[in-house]
Amino acid sequence: ELKKVVEANQTSIQENRNAIKDNRNAIRDMHGHIDAKFEEMMERLGMKTRKSTQREKKFFAEGRQDPQALTLREYQREALDVVLQQNTICVMRTGAGKTLIAVRAIDQMRRNHPGKKVMFIVPTRALAE
Repeated sequence: ELKKVVEANQTSIQENRNAIKDNRNAIRDMHGHIDAKFEEMMERLGMKTRKSTQREKKFFAEGRQDPQALTLREYQREALDVVLQQNTICVMRTGAGKTLIAVRAIDQMRRNHPGKKVMFIVPTRALAE
């Protein structure tokens, strides 16, 4: 009887592992599809994207917190220019640099208007740290 229970559990464990693997593959495919659509949209808008530089990868790997050390991508520079001129809502995919744009805008505003205060409201503590 115990042998049957063990075999059933092993079968269940293997089925769960297979389901997890299938889910991971589906998520990977979905991310690839989202990235492809993002690239397509950027191309239609005449904007270029690029991969992270080695310097940027090192920056994140070391956990450094100096946004000035990062090179803005072309679309991020364009968004920053707009943000500095008018009230703006940046709608971009996860990881596209919205926080970096906000930090750069805050830095620029503080340099242009010393003594003024800036409020940075974020939904998670991690974005503010």
